[in-house]
Amino acid sequence: MPRFALPTVRNVALAALLALAPAITARAQEIPTIGVPTNDPVIQRIYQEGMQRSHASALAQVLMDSIGPRLTGSPQNRSANDWLVKTYQSWGISAKNEQYGTWRDWKRGQSRVELLTPRVRTLEATMLAWSAPTPRTGVTGEAVIIPPASVMKDSAGFNRWLGTVRGKVVMISFPQPTCRPDSSWTRWATDESCRSRFSPGSGRRLR
Repeated sequence: MPRFALPTVRNVALAALLALAPAITARAQEIPTIGVPTNDPVIQRIYQEGMQRSHASALAQVLMDSIGPRLTGSPQNRSANDWLVKTYQSWGISAKNEQYGTWRDWKRGQSRVELLTPRVRTLEATMLAWSAPTPRTGVTGEAVIIPPASVMKDSAGFNRWLGTVRGKVVMISFPQPTCRPDSSWTRWATDESCRSRFSPGSGRRLR
């Protein structure tokens, strides 16, 4: 079982208490928690259940590894629902699936993007959820980027630009370095990590 060090001030106070009343150690077992120790029987049971009989690792393995991503409307989503109902029932808890909407079935297939010019190279890409499939033979087109706001300053400008991109591949964003938003980096990352992530050479800056 993990061991925790109590705060220094509490250690001093506890040592003084034990010196005055050594019989306490024979009658009570201190349970370390975040903050101060407690002998409350309810807290003890909660602590023992979570630290000594936790099922979190086994449950997470099934959901994250065996079943995997669970996009709404996907086969994995339904598999997770059925597994959860069976798991609850095995614990003696009544559970059932409830339909809360109608969804199109969607399953992520293989994604492959090839750069043809100025050199051949396989690119890393993932289709957005619920994207329509491409033909079996794939699609080939010129890659273009969204023009600046000065070109699409109003709906008329957007419509004029839209008429020039039929049959082309429109690049709408730069490669995301992580799955976390910038706000998470600025709030939780170390100063060194932020500087490297938002350095001038990275093409990003803090907002």
